[in-house]
Amino acid sequence: MNKNKKNDRLLEKAIHSFSNIAQSTDNPAELAGRFANDLGVEKIIWSDIEYKLQLNGIKNFLDIGCGCGALTEYSFNSARINKYHIKLIDFPDVIKKLKETYINKLEKNIELYDGYFPYNIPKGISTDRYDRILVYSVVHYTDQPKLFIEKTVELLKHRGIALFADLPNNNSKGRFIASDFGRQFEANYKNEKLSAVTNYKNHKEFVKNNIEQNSRINDQLIIDLLTDYREKGYNIYICPQPLTLPFCYTREDLIIQKP
Repeated sequence: MNKNKKNDRLLEKAIHSFSNIAQSTDNPAELAGRFANDLGVEKIIWSDIEYKLQLNGIKNFLDIGCGCGALTEYSFNSARINKYHIKLIDFPDVIKKLKETYINKLEKNIELYDGYFPYNIPKGISTDRYDRILVYSVVHYTDQPKLFIEKTVELLKHRGIALFADLPNNNSKGRFIASDFGRQFEANYKNEKLSAVTNYKNHKEFVKNNIEQNSRINDQLIIDLLTDYREKGYNIYICPQPLTLPFCYTREDLIIQKP
């Protein structure tokens, strides 16, 4: 397990990055891995999560890669109001930050675990099965997205639902950036002239010229997952993000329900 973790280049990079963030800022947006000026979108994000995961009447909930930003507080509040048990897992420094932030404020139905999913999963997580699992803006931080999703789905109860949200599909971004609307949007977002935004002939050219991104998160991965899980009898859906979210034009969500 540890060897696999060390061989996962993106995971090691993410551990270093999010550990530094947890120790260097108190901005809730930055703590969640977003830009500082994205502060306030968490309410929209959580409303979308509630809609897609259908949280009413559930008994337990798992948040993988929970972070220590404002979104985590929404999950705590939801667990309290809807009276379900919630477990959260993230890197050690992230969980340490959460414990420091919410010292003496965590109720009995909230459990925090540190680990390196999917290579090192604490028994307190792995021995249970869940009605709902949230993986928000996390899968692209591993070189093994299929393994990550497989290990997550294994933790579902029958009829349980997992939401893999905020997936930065490289082909989706290419289709967006290669369009006139996308180029203008990118220029406005970065406060640059339109001429400063690369003009790609099509999305394939974008993908070819942006290999530094996690190219494993792409159309082929989504198609493979749809095919594989439907053949296994699962319900699986591709969902758009609300247009009010920062990266709604380039990211998409995946919902998997165990039969």
